[in-house]
Amino acid sequence: MRGYVFTTVACCGILLAGPLEANSSFKQEGKASWYKMGTQTANGERYDPMGITAAHPSLPFDTKVRVTNPASGKSVVVRINDRGPFTGGRIIDLSQGAAQKINLVRAGVAKVSIEVLGSAAPVETASVDTAAAQAEPEPAAAEADPVRDEPLLLMAEQRMGHSSR
Repeated sequence: MRGYVFTTVACCGILLAGPLEANSSFKQEGKASWYKMGTQTANGERYDPMGITAAHPSLPFDTKVRVTNPASGKSVVVRINDRGPFTGGRIIDLSQGAAQKINLVRAGVAKVSIEVLGSAAPVETASVDTAAAQAEPEPAAAEADPVRDEPLLLMAEQRMGHSSR
């Protein structure tokens, strides 16, 4: 059971990694598409099809990204405010407005390159409490007390196929 808990925590840690820094050099090449349907984006905003926004599966919300269409030689800077694309082989979904800026609307799907420019929101810096920093560290997830929540234990036992009791 301890290995299962540790694996779960380790995977969650990867998913909860912090946002990219403004000087990050994240670049990606692949296919882009565009969309105009929907009423709300994954970050809670009302979707504006003519806005200059995009959906990406993993970049933090409010990240500014330059999208370049090599076929047209045009590029646009978009803000990530949604999740997607959910169609295999595509790296980004552009709003209709952003797609128009790089001549992508007629083709529907095209090869693009994307480059992270930074975050639209200012990065907050936290002051370090030296006393807290020198304190005894929290125990690692694998060393923590076993789970005592009955419904969670039952679910884990069902998935693992055996009882830890």
